[in-house]
Amino acid sequence: LVNTSIASESNIGLTLKPYIEKGGLSSVPDNLLFKLLEERLGQLDCVSKGWVLSGAPKNSSQAERLDRIGFKANRIFLLDIPTDSIIERLCQRAVDPMTGEMYHMTYNPPPTVDVKERLKVQPSDREENVQKDLNEFLANKEEILDYYESANNILQVINADQDAHTVFETLESLICNPIPLKL
Repeated sequence: LVNTSIASESNIGLTLKPYIEKGGLSSVPDNLLFKLLEERLGQLDCVSKGWVLSGAPKNSSQAERLDRIGFKANRIFLLDIPTDSIIERLCQRAVDPMTGEMYHMTYNPPPTVDVKERLKVQPSDREENVQKDLNEFLANKEEILDYYESANNILQVINADQDAHTVFETLESLICNPIPLKL
């Protein structure tokens, strides 16, 4: 959502760009984040088909604010994975600016030295930014889990410390199947 807004060079995208380049999503002020969310989630495709947020809300006050402005989640997925695995997966990613192809130095290395030399790391994938986001998440994890655990069984914890295909299949099955009722 943020990257699309920046790439399209919309007014809000141009306003967000320096924050993202400087420190990633965690450096974006709430007022800008919510302006973007209201603009995007209010569009017809999101209203009729639904929406998925990644990395938001970051704390219970943001979750409450989303609910207050009419964007109430019907499911929350917590991808449970050890910190060292998160850092390994994110900090070894890079994109080829010529092709847009994403590579991972361990799981999907670039095919040639030429490709490897031109790869760019997104600011949000730099270790200091990943660690900053993780620290913020861990500091707010309990309060946001408490907020959503009390919201009609919409919080679902997924073991994400397994291969991406298995995690995807788990998410897909939870999205496609009805929400279990709390007894």
